[in-house]
Amino acid sequence: MIAGRLLVSGLCVLVAALVMWLLRRPLAAPRAVPAQVFAAIALLALVWTPRVWRDVGIVIFLFLAVAAVVPMNVIVAVVMLALSGMAYWGLTMVPGGGVALILCGVAIAAFFVVRGHLRVMGRLSRAAALRPGQRPHGEVAVTGKLHGEARGETPAAVPAEAVLWRINGAKLALGSEAPVEVHTPEGVCVVEPRGARLELVERKRLEHSDLRALGGRPDKGDQVDVRFAREGDTVCVIGTPVWGPSVRGVGLYRESPMVPVFRAPSALVYGGKSEADLHKASLAALVTWLAWGAVAATIATMQLGGVA
Repeated sequence: MIAGRLLVSGLCVLVAALVMWLLRRPLAAPRAVPAQVFAAIALLALVWTPRVWRDVGIVIFLFLAVAAVVPMNVIVAVVMLALSGMAYWGLTMVPGGGVALILCGVAIAAFFVVRGHLRVMGRLSRAAALRPGQRPHGEVAVTGKLHGEARGETPAAVPAEAVLWRINGAKLALGSEAPVEVHTPEGVCVVEPRGARLELVERKRLEHSDLRALGGRPDKGDQVDVRFAREGDTVCVIGTPVWGPSVRGVGLYRESPMVPVFRAPSALVYGGKSEADLHKASLAALVTWLAWGAVAATIATMQLGGVA
């Protein structure tokens, strides 16, 4: 048992040192370094704390979490204490206790997070290989500066400088419909926002009077925002493009007059990072979750087997 704990402790320290080195040097993401120290300390505490205290701590945490959201009275308190006792008894029946179950959950979560970031990097890779007239085998992700003009009648509640906007809520579904351009290092891409998913960063809270003027029926307590992007904002577009002319008829993509056109239902536009920053952030998260997910799975396996 002690040998297993020492082995796991050495593994935690080694992984923390390796991940911190990768984040500081090749990946240049120093802001994520303190989280690695916290992860290593938390795992070491879970390994060396006696099992009975680990299980008691888990039960107390669950009790307090439920008590924070459930109105308390004598009957509820008695029921919760009874359930807490049953939960503790259940944890004593599990090899490795509650911590082994939590670490299994962390390993499973790491699997899905890693898969998500691999998809992001796959989209960026397919975008780098995109050529005029070619239909990609899957979604691509392009980033660039937004260019467009406010066309048609824009509601007064929407900022005048918004070239891409969307209002959802209070029984309203309004948004810009005029195509816009995204200028990337490879050239111009076109986004047709009608029906596309827009997850824009900037937002403005709308008053109930504004919502009613737009035909909405807000309920008491409704908080609805208009999300928008301005000319020149950096956006990322995800989807499977088709090929067509640019909005202004003068844009090129890799020296071709035909440009990628993103439209519903596959198009997703969100405000954020440049391609280099997006790739770096995804790679840093991939390395971090892959490393600590593997460590969590290893510790969970050893605790379920009674080794640590």
